[in-house]
Amino acid sequence: MIILGDNPFFGVNHASTARATGYYSRLKARDWSSAHATMRAALAHGVDHFMVSTHAEAPDLLASMRADPELRRFRIIPAVPYLHRLNGVVATRGVPAAMLASMDYARAARSLLATGSVPAAALAGFVAREVEEVASLGFEVPAIALQNIFVDLLLGLGQADRIGRLARNLARTGRRLIAITMNPILADRLLDPAIILCTHYNVLGYMVQPDLEGFRRWMAGTGREVWAMGVMASGRAKLADVVADDTLLRFRSLLIGSSRPASIQAFAEAVERSRTPAPAHAALD
Repeated sequence: MIILGDNPFFGVNHASTARATGYYSRLKARDWSSAHATMRAALAHGVDHFMVSTHAEAPDLLASMRADPELRRFRIIPAVPYLHRLNGVVATRGVPAAMLASMDYARAARSLLATGSVPAAALAGFVAREVEEVASLGFEVPAIALQNIFVDLLLGLGQADRIGRLARNLARTGRRLIAITMNPILADRLLDPAIILCTHYNVLGYMVQPDLEGFRRWMAGTGREVWAMGVMASGRAKLADVVADDTLLRFRSLLIGSSRPASIQAFAEAVERSRTPAPAHAALD
C-alpha cells in the first residue's frame, strides 16, 4: 500500500530549502489547489490513505478536502501529538495560554521535567484530543501514527509500556497504532509485535539507522509489519534504483510525499510494476 504524506503541503522538505520556501508561500495563502491536484492523482492510482500531522494548518486542509466529494474518499492517519503546535502557542501567546489550550500537554511536560516520566493517562489524553479533531470532520481514521519525537523519547526513557498501553486502548476502538521511529531496531526489540513501525529507508542510506546494511539485515529478519518513509531521499534517489531494491518489497506500506501529481503517478506505477509477478511461461516440449 502507498500512503500519501503531508510534508510538501506544509512547507517541509528535508533536502531543499528552495522547495520548502515555495510550499510555504502557498501555505500562507491557504491555497490548497496544488495539494488537491496531487491528491486526485494519488486517488487515480489507488492511493487512498493520507498521513497528516495534527498541526495548526491541518484542520483547514482537511476541511477543504471534506468539501470535495472526490477527496472525501481518503482515509486519514493522524500523526500525533504535534508538539510544535504547542510551541507556537507559547511563542505567540505565552505559557499560561499554552497551558489553558492543552492541560494534558502541560501535565505531561511537568511530569517529564520532575520525574523523567510521561504519564500514560496524559499521553492517551492528548492523542485522543487530536484524533477527535480529525474524526469529527467525518473522515475514516483506521490508524494513528505516534510521532517519533514521542516514540524515541519514551524508548530512551525505558517507558515502552506507555506506547503499548496506547496501542491497546486504540485497538478497543478498532484502530491500530503506528510508531514512527528513528530507532527501528530498538523499537522492534521493545515494542509489542502488534504495533506497526514506520521508519526511514532509502537506497542512498539517507537518514537510515543504524546504517544501510545494518538496516537491511534487520529488515530481512524481523517478522513485524514495517512501513517505509523517505524512500525517495527527499528527491535525491532515482526512481529506477528505488523500485529495483529488493528490501523495498519487504515493506507493507510506503509513505510518499510530493506536491507534483506527475511524481505520484510515476511512483505508483513503478511500484506496481515492481510488485507484479512476471507472467509464467509454459515449458517448451
